[in-house]
Amino acid sequence: MNELEPKVITLTNETQLVASVEEISADQVKLHTPLKITRHYSEGPRGMQESFALMGWIPFSDDLEYFMSKTIIANISTLGRAYVQDYYAIVEKTFYPEQDNESDPDETLADIFAYAQAVDNDQIH
Repeated sequence: MNELEPKVITLTNETQLVASVEEISADQVKLHTPLKITRHYSEGPRGMQESFALMGWIPFSDDLEYFMSKTIIANISTLGRAYVQDYYAIVEKTFYPEQDNESDPDETLADIFAYAQAVDNDQIH
C-alpha cells in the first residue's frame, strides 16, 4: 500500500473521491486506491439526515491506480484526520482482500452437504 497522504478529490461533475494523489505531469495525476464518496439521505427524528459511505470507484475493476487529467478536477483537499484510519481500513478490505479466505473446495462441498442433511432431518429451524 502506498504511503501518500489521502486527499478528497472533487471532480468537475461533482463526483467526490478519496485517494492518494501523485502528480505525474503538469496536466495529469495518478490516483492510488480511489474510493467514491456516496451520500445517503433518510428521514430521522430531527428531520433529514445525511450519511456517507465509501465504495470502490470503478465497479468490476481490480486496478489500484488510475491516471486522470487535471482538467476534470475541481478541487483537492486533505482528508480530515478523523477519517484517515477508516479510509485505510476500507482500502484494505476493497483492494487487498486476505488471500487466506480462499477455502478448500472439498471442505465447502462437505459443509453444503452437512447443511442439506440437517435441513432434510429438520435439525435447522
